[in-house]
Amino acid sequence: MAIPTEHLADKIAAALHADMPWMAAATETVWHAMRRSVREGDPGLRLPPLLPSTRQAKRSETENVCLI
Repeated sequence: MAIPTEHLADKIAAALHADMPWMAAATETVWHAMRRSVREGDPGLRLPPLLPSTRQAKRSETENVCLI
């Protein structure tokens, strides 16, 4: 499905977020993908791979991470 304008992408993303606010990370990814598809003139919506999970990371699990 092609998204003809970034404005329509914004409206669709807002509706998705309003219907499923707990899926904010996923709807934001879809929103950016829709806008990118419009800008690049893709013939259809191109989504990156998504891995839905029922587990949400707690803030303490994601802060103070040291990568060596």
